[in-house]
Parts: sequence; C-alpha cells; structure tokens
Amino acid sequence: MRRSFAMLIAIPVACAAQSGAPLALKRITFYKSGVAVLQRSGKITPGSPTTITVAPKQMDYLLKSLRVTGSGGDAIEAVRFKAADWLNQRSALYPFSIEPATPLTGFLSQLPGAEVQLTVDGTALSGQIVSAGSSKASGVPTLLLFTSNGLENVDLRRASAVRLVNAKLNRQLTQYLGENLRAHLNPNSTVVLETRGTRSIRASYIQQAPVWKSAYRFTWLPSGGTLQDWAVINNDTNEDWNSVRISVATGSPRTEKTNLFQPDYSTDGSLEEYDMNSAAQRSQLSPEPSRHSVYTFPKLISLQAHHATMLAFPKAVVAARRAFEFDAGSDHTYATNVVDLQNTSANTLDDGVITVFDGQRYLGQGHVSPLASGARELIAYGYDDSVHLIDQADGETLSDRKNIHASHGKLTIKEVRTRSWDYAVKLTGRGRNSTPFPLDLIFKRAGFHWTIVSPATVNCEGLSCNAAFTISRPTQEVEVRQQRVRQSRHTITLDDAAVLEQEYFSGTEETRQQLAGIIHIIESYKGAAMAIAQAQTRVGNLELLESPVRKNIRTLNSVNGQAQTVQSLAGQLAALNQQVLRQRQRIQQIEQQKALLEKRFNAASHALNF
Repeated sequence: MRRSFAMLIAIPVACAAQSGAPLALKRITFYKSGVAVLQRSGKITPGSPTTITVAPKQMDYLLKSLRVTGSGGDAIEAVRFKAADWLNQRSALYPFSIEPATPLTGFLSQLPGAEVQLTVDGTALSGQIVSAGSSKASGVPTLLLFTSNGLENVDLRRASAVRLVNAKLNRQLTQYLGENLRAHLNPNSTVVLETRGTRSIRASYIQQAPVWKSAYRFTWLPSGGTLQDWAVINNDTNEDWNSVRISVATGSPRTEKTNLFQPDYSTDGSLEEYDMNSAAQRSQLSPEPSRHSVYTFPKLISLQAHHATMLAFPKAVVAARRAFEFDAGSDHTYATNVVDLQNTSANTLDDGVITVFDGQRYLGQGHVSPLASGARELIAYGYDDSVHLIDQADGETLSDRKNIHASHGKLTIKEVRTRSWDYAVKLTGRGRNSTPFPLDLIFKRAGFHWTIVSPATVNCEGLSCNAAFTISRPTQEVEVRQQRVRQSRHTITLDDAAVLEQEYFSGTEETRQQLAGIIHIIESYKGAAMAIAQAQTRVGNLELLESPVRKNIRTLNSVNGQAQTVQSLAGQLAALNQQVLRQRQRIQQIEQQKALLEKRFNAASHALNF
C-alpha cells in the first residue's frame, strides 16, 4: 500500500535533533522563479532515523513544502528539528554571553562577586570580582578585585592567566564554548524523520536556488536551421550532487510567504490576550504561470558543491528564414540581419542570449524573449552593410474612408485612414553577410494604432509593425502602407442629421429610401426649432416695448390733466399684451409639434437598418 502525507511536529526548543543517516538526493527541478524542488529517497528503520540537512535560511521553505511518500511499514511518527532561535534560548541558560570580539573585561564584568585566580607578573592573586572595564583616558583594561588586602586595581595586560574558582561556573563555560563551537562548525539545520517500522520513503520540498539560465546557438541550414539550447545550472550548496536527475522548468510553483521556522511570542507574555490570527501571517499564493513547460535531462548529473555546469538540450531543426530589417524610426540606413524563428519544439524557449553561426563562421549575437511552442519571433543579430535604404521617393500620403451602418437606433461608424511611403532599397556588392538575390526584407515602422497592410504584415508588437517583401533586383522601389481603423457605436440622435444626409447621397437606393422619411422628419424638427426661436425673439422684443409704456403710465397717473394720455398708453399696452399672448400660444403649439416629431424620429431611427 502506497501512502502520501505532509507533517510538522515541533518539539521543545531546548531539545536537539538526533543524528541519523542522511536521505540521499535523487532529483532536482529548477524554476525560473529562483526556487527548486528537491527529491530525496532512502530507507528508515526503528531507532535509526533519517535526516535532511539544510541551511537555516532554507528551513522555512522546507517546513512549508515538505511532502513524504512511501510504501510498507508504519507511518512516519515524528518530524523533529531545532527551532530557529535554539542557540539564543540555550544562551539564556548561562549567566554570561560571549559575542564575537568580546574582550576579557567584557566577560569578567558579567560575573560580579565571582572568585577568580590570576597570575600577575608571575605572582598568584585571588579575590572576588567587583567590576571590570577599560580606562576612558588610557584605554588600559583594568579589573577591580576584592582581595584579603582590600580593593585592588589589576592591570590585565600584566596578567598571564585568569581562572574561575567556582566549579559550576567553569563547567558552564566549558558547555557554552562547546555548543557555540559546534554551531559554528555546523551552521546547518537538520530535520529528523522517525518511524515505528521499516519502510522506504521519498521526501520532496522546495528550496531557494539560483535561477537557471538559457543560452542558445543557432546555425543556418540551406532550409531553416538548427537550434542548440543550453541550461546553466549552479550548485550553491555545501553538498556534492552524486548521480542526480536534473529537470528545468519555466513558470513558477506555488509558494507560501508565512514563516513557519521562526517561533512567535506574545509581546506581553499573557496567553489570554495572545491573538494567533495577528501573530501568524496569512498564506499568500503566487498565481499559476501563464506558460509552463518542464524538461528532464536523461543523463544523471554529478556536480561538486559551489560549481556550475551547462546541460545541453537535444539539438532541434527549427523553422527559420534569413531576412533583413529596416527600422524607419532610426537614423540607420543599413539593414539588420534577422532570424525569423518559429519555435517548432514542444517546450517553451525561455529568455536568453542566442549566438548565430553560418557553418563555423560567427555572424552575431541576439536575444530570445520567452517563446511558446509554435510562436514566432524576429531576432536581430547585427547590421549588414550590403543592403541599405535610399532616400524616400514621394514621401507620405494620407487618405480617409468612412463606413456607416444603422440598426435598432444605433449608428456604427468605421473610419479607415491610410498613409503610404515609397522607398528604394539597394543591394551593394557582396559583403561578409551579403545574400544572393532574391532576399527577404522586413520593414519595421512605428505608429500608434497603425498596422502595416502592404506588403503583408508579419507581426505587430507594441507600437511597431513589420512588413515583409522580397528584393529581386539590385535596386528596387517598395511602397509601404499603414492603416488605422477606428470604429464607434452610439445611439442615433437628431444631431446626427449631417452624417445621415451624407450617407443618403452616397448610399444605395435601399438606404436612400429608408433615410428619405427620417431626413424629412429632421428637417421638420429643425424648422419647428427655428420657429420657436423666432417666436421667443418676438416675445422678448414685445416685452422690451412694454417696459417704457408701463413706466410712462405710472408717471402720468400722478400728473393732473393727463388722463387722456394715460388712456391712450393703456390701449397700446393692451395691444402689446395681446401680441405676446399670441406668440406664447404659438410657441406652445410648435412645442407640441416638436415633441410629436421627436417621437416619430425615435420610431423611424429605431427602424433603420442599412
């Protein structure tokens, strides 16, 4: 029966992991994300645990990702390891601490009251430590000692030996120095796997590792070329690899950011108020890679610690063509040698340097971006002085074309803008990298939302597109055309009259029949709007005439003998009021007609279909 499980069982900090036979390294899979998956296997028996040893900085990765599989026997009973701050916790058991570069006075000052014996200038001296330090003025290390003669200052530069009289302190010092020496000689951390029965196991886990690098060698063939891919692998560990299966992968495995190796402590020592949710970080997983491929090298690899190796992928024949590229956005008039490469392998070609050869002749060096299986890329690897661009013949030309469609009250407007250039390309002599006629030429031109449509487009990336054509004569003129297409869709409104009228005169008979009625409604609507504007203008003019008449009436009412004049002005004001009333009634009638026209327009525009 085969079992698979993951486990973490911690023991008290002060407990050390037992020694055991190391689990042999069998397989490593390197990722471009800077981690590797290691697989180890071996046999475990009762009383003879097996171990995995890693650097302390790698323990967190191991504890989070450790997975053990096996068959036969009992299950794994325990996984034990020293906690991250084990040495610090052990140091707290001693009444002193010795850091790197700690002077003798620094050690003795931690033991006030301890009895010591010194040999000073060949003479024995005993007493209890009061204090120890160095003079600020002279820097002389001095020990203040309480002896049978009282307090004495001892110049430690004259002392040839210092011994602790207390047996317990001597024993603690011996243990302290021994533990620190062992930690210094073996700084790695060890995980111990134990079982109640005998079984064969395989353990896998993730570790930080150097990023594996890709390097390529491309050699031209009469048709296409050969591609040799190399993987550069580094062993930055202290462990030699012996007959290990190596795999390399693109993409990233899932990794957690929570630190399991470092113990968490409450800040105030209160267990009741300790919040586990705030003390432990949440696991954050990286997203699945969009591209992922794995290749396993068939030969087992042996590699010494702190050495590197280059492993060769199988040499493959790939689809490729020779070409030359012009960049219209640069000052260079000469062409660039280009490999139009298609990845016909099953694996992703990862980011790396590519060196191009023709037989044994070196041609140049370029760069490969990540290239999925089946994808193509133009790889430039150097200028060619035999192919260059002559001045433009005619310069830039522009043309516009617009298509309009209507359906369910929506207008779809498609605008196509075209611009073209005429160039002359010349092949001069046969330089080192020259190519016989005919030759393929790729013209690269940048433009925001512009696409090369003539000659046929090879590919567009970012703001630039590449167009390919063939030069069959020493000097040949070539036209390059770019095109930009803009398409918008919006609801038809009465403000689109000009556009609809333009389509009426340029459209088909069916289109004109559909637009005739709606254009008549638009014209009637415009007439009604104009009539309303005219009526509102008349109302404004009449109200201006009414204002001085009202003012005169108010003035003359207070003057004797002006009754007849007031009566005449009142008649004029009444006539003006009648005219204003008639204009307001007319505006109301036209507003009703306008609302009816708008309803008819909405119905007619929704029925449009051309």
